[in-house]
Amino acid sequence: MEIILMRHGRPDIDETTPMPARDFPAWLDAYREAPLAADSQPPEAARDLAASADRIICSRLRRSIDSARRLVEDADPLVLPGFEEMAMPHGRVPLLRLSARGWATLFRLLWLAGYARHAPENRAG
Repeated sequence: MEIILMRHGRPDIDETTPMPARDFPAWLDAYREAPLAADSQPPEAARDLAASADRIICSRLRRSIDSARRLVEDADPLVLPGFEEMAMPHGRVPLLRLSARGWATLFRLLWLAGYARHAPENRAG
């Protein structure tokens, strides 16, 4: 048996517009529900590998399901819980406006330093 892991395609969501930290949790919810971007197509090599697969398995994220269906035409992927991305820590940071990418970077760096507010996992385990 061979298992091949592939990352889903790029979601269709704005990651660059600055926002206050209080808006980041709503953005995270929208990110989890975002469809796959129309121009996000799997490479031909990935399509070839997937075409010979006995089963396509993906997470419950819409972009993951969309990716599986773009990978193999008419795919009926097995959707399993537990493959979602790690929860993103977040919190209030007054007066600062960053893009979603900026907030994600800042909160991941803080997570590495031990901050895990609103995230079930922390660096310590």
